[in-house]
Amino acid sequence: MKINKIKHNIVFVVQLPIPLKAAPAQRIYTFYRHMIKRGFNVFIVGGINLGEIISSRLGISMTKSERKEKHLKNHHCKYPEVNAPLYIMTRIPYISSIVNTIFAFYQAIYLVIKKPNVFIVSIPPSDLVLATFLASRITRSIYVVDVRDPSEEVLIHYSSRSRIGQLVARILRKINYTIYRRADVVIFVSEGIKNILENHGIHGFLIPNGADLKVFKPVEEKSHINDNALCLIFSGTASDYYDLRPLILTVRVLNNRGFKIKLFLVGTIGKSIENYIRDVGAENYVEYLGFYSPMELASKVFSRCHIGVIPRVNDPIFDYAIPAKFYEYVASGLPVLATCRKESELAKAVLNHDVGWICEYGDISCITRTLKKIYLNRSLIEEKGRRALLLRNNIDRNIHAQILVKLVSILLEKRRVLEQRR
Repeated sequence: MKINKIKHNIVFVVQLPIPLKAAPAQRIYTFYRHMIKRGFNVFIVGGINLGEIISSRLGISMTKSERKEKHLKNHHCKYPEVNAPLYIMTRIPYISSIVNTIFAFYQAIYLVIKKPNVFIVSIPPSDLVLATFLASRITRSIYVVDVRDPSEEVLIHYSSRSRIGQLVARILRKINYTIYRRADVVIFVSEGIKNILENHGIHGFLIPNGADLKVFKPVEEKSHINDNALCLIFSGTASDYYDLRPLILTVRVLNNRGFKIKLFLVGTIGKSIENYIRDVGAENYVEYLGFYSPMELASKVFSRCHIGVIPRVNDPIFDYAIPAKFYEYVASGLPVLATCRKESELAKAVLNHDVGWICEYGDISCITRTLKKIYLNRSLIEEKGRRALLLRNNIDRNIHAQILVKLVSILLEKRRVLEQRR
């Protein structure tokens, strides 16, 4: 479909610091590249985290990922990006939401001045929804919502112990859900999120994360550090959301029993995980490799590992999620070992396609049995890996991005036709 020869301006809005990191970065930058190829002018508006600024001024380091910041600045400098809005994270979620909803109006002023033709608002955080929606109405712009997580439901969940928190969270959800229903298009990252919002009368299109198949490719020959060791890889941010502790403990116990198992960590690890590794005596079996670009991750790290691990928490509020790393592991031919609820969407994806193993969160006996079974029968890795590669054509992130490009093109064409009739 052809659109007006005038180059339309599209802005991706996200209340996260620029340059973007992890899963949000992979998704938004992929959309960005395909929008550019389609001929749009595109820029990204991110956020300034006041908490991180204060921490850095005080000399407080929260994570162990020095290579990460340096790499991202070099890697993403080609994108027109602006840190416009302010935001802050507090220990009380609903307080953060109130403050950040107010801060987002600073962002709205900037967006009104820019007057983009299309707003693509990436959630979470969802505190920017009201301000950006009002900005889109003032500028008469198309308003698109990309829901990566159901932030409103999570806020209600974490505010359950406070009557005030529950009231604030429900008011914010009502406001945001009303806006979602009035958006020109809503897209969802997973079927679980789609189902949650459809229960509230919000309908849209499913655009999963997927993986960049040009980057994440199967490796014919593994370059293992130790050919006898079973090598596991975790890529991402080790935190309360991705709880590595049961897996770390199991790896240490099995190594003490004579099994050679190595766990590699790539990305960001918090001080708590770093301390836990030391406290349980797993330093010789768990190795932090730093941060790698997607290309380096695929060629230098995945190429020497047997299994990709996804350690999830036990909270059913997160059952909707399929982490982006799942697609990246599968695209690389790595079977997946996930510790999560069997009712979760991640567990269903792993089991339905038979591309790995599932253990309930915290079930160390299951993790132990599974790793011992794999260690003693390496053919299971090849079998699951072959099945993983069968999914490659169905998880192409670039093909998924074309759906959004097409939706935006259709919306712009409809807008053009309506304006011509006036």
